[in-house]
Amino acid sequence: MWKDAYPSYSQLWLNHWEKIISIFDYLMEIRKVIYATNTIDSLNRSLYKVIKIKAVFLD
Repeated sequence: MWKDAYPSYSQLWLNHWEKIISIFDYLMEIRKVIYATNTIDSLNRSLYKVIKIKAVFLD
């Protein structure tokens, strides 16, 4: 069970449940855009880290 394996995360979910479930109020099409945006943001952060590290060595 998640609660036993990840007690701190489980408690966070329970404490913020009202905010978490609010995402399901959106239509599926809008949720897909939100998920895609999160994925794109994650990719951009990863790329930025790589570029930033290489820029340090180029100076």
